[in-house]
Amino acid sequence: MKVLIIGGTGNIGTAITQQLLDRGGFDITLCNRGSSDEWPGRTERVICDRHDRARFEESVRRAGPWDCAIDMICFGPEEARSDIRAVGGRTRQFIFTSSVDVYTKGKTYPMPVDFERKPVLGYAYGYNKAQAEFVFEEAAARGEFALTIIRPVATTNDTWLPLTFVAPVHGYVMRRIRDGKPIIMHGDGTAVWPFTHRDDVAVAYANAIGNPRAYGRAYVTSPDVYHSWMEYYRAAARVLGAPEVQFVHIPSALLARMVRGCDWIADNIQYSNVYDNTPAKQDLGFRITVTLEDIMRRWFANPRAREVIETAADYPEYDRIIAAWREHEEEMVRQCRQWRLAPERDAMARVEATRERAARAAQGGHP
Repeated sequence: MKVLIIGGTGNIGTAITQQLLDRGGFDITLCNRGSSDEWPGRTERVICDRHDRARFEESVRRAGPWDCAIDMICFGPEEARSDIRAVGGRTRQFIFTSSVDVYTKGKTYPMPVDFERKPVLGYAYGYNKAQAEFVFEEAAARGEFALTIIRPVATTNDTWLPLTFVAPVHGYVMRRIRDGKPIIMHGDGTAVWPFTHRDDVAVAYANAIGNPRAYGRAYVTSPDVYHSWMEYYRAAARVLGAPEVQFVHIPSALLARMVRGCDWIADNIQYSNVYDNTPAKQDLGFRITVTLEDIMRRWFANPRAREVIETAADYPEYDRIIAAWREHEEEMVRQCRQWRLAPERDAMARVEATRERAARAAQGGHP
């Protein structure tokens, strides 16, 4: 079976390629910029920059046709249209790697696969992924290919953990946890967020290829068990042998305004993200085999992880954010308590007066 993977050497794409090679029976072509080749002699290559659309489309069309084409790196409607020009009518099946961020957040849990796809316009990633889905669905309706959409949740590997939303690199936050320093938490930290390991997600992709049950369907590769944001950091601390994590809770909407680049906190991660993975389990044999503790242990056991922690650049703004919040938090508490004193006294006085009148009435006196 001839399979084209646009990307193929990134986070999930690497695991998909390895999964197909391990299974055998696949003639795999990777289309990317050629900056790495993990499987010399075992895959074909189409080397080009997909942003050079004319060359990308010509190179892919010349290398086809395909039984299945998978795009791991399409992030918007214009790239989707370019894909259609490249493989439309030249592949039996097209698998689009979308995201759960296409869904409208904060309405219902768990979100079914066919839930409303209206992410806020300000959250560019989710909005553009949704627009790309609509473009591919129109192409499928015209008969360009059979479409399968896979919407992964946050997906980790053994050298990367997406556990930071304030500092620019996750290694710095992991170092703070290891050293027992305070950690910024959006809101009260009880919102749940799904993580999966790429090895589990790759199985769903491999089982979708050439699978008639997957034609015209969408899937979410989410876990069965969800954890709060605080629990993710606590799990990291346990594996690191670090002290109990000290959280500094800042309201999500305020944090999004305080810190440049954190708009997505208000648009996305302040909400719990819970999805129905039943279709992926039924049609694609999707299963979670790498648990949260496994993810943490595998990451910290990797020499690269230790290097990431030790070499992460300092981010002095982190402590400044904490200091600013604590200062103003205490000032707000002080002021609000002052404002409440007079009304409380008036209310208590009214209560006491009512009690005295009732007592006099009970004794036969005038109220």
